[in-house]
Amino acid sequence: MFTDKRHSKRGIFSCVLGGCGLAALLFSVEQVYVSGGRVQTAQTISLALSLLYGAAGLTLGIWMLARGDTFRLFPALGVFLNTLLLLGLAGVLFLGLT
Repeated sequence: MFTDKRHSKRGIFSCVLGGCGLAALLFSVEQVYVSGGRVQTAQTISLALSLLYGAAGLTLGIWMLARGDTFRLFPALGVFLNTLLLLGLAGVLFLGLT
C-alpha cells in the first residue's frame, strides 16, 4: 500500500486559519461578556480579522479538496472549521442586530 499522495501545505494552513479564527471569535465574545456587553475596538478588529481568516481558509480548503493528488484530512477539517467560524460570525452579527 504505497502512495505518492502527501498532505498539502495549503490544506494544513486552511486548518490553522480556521483554528486561529475560532480562537479569536471565542476570545472576543468572552471579552465582551466580561465587560458587560461593551464592545471595544480590539474586539471589533479581532472579529474583522477572523472574518478574513475564515474566508481565506474556506477558499484554501475547498481548493485543496478539489485536487485529487493530496490527502483530504486537513482540507476537509479546514473547510469544517472555517464554515463553523463563518456561521459563528453570522450568529454574532445577527444577535448584535436584534
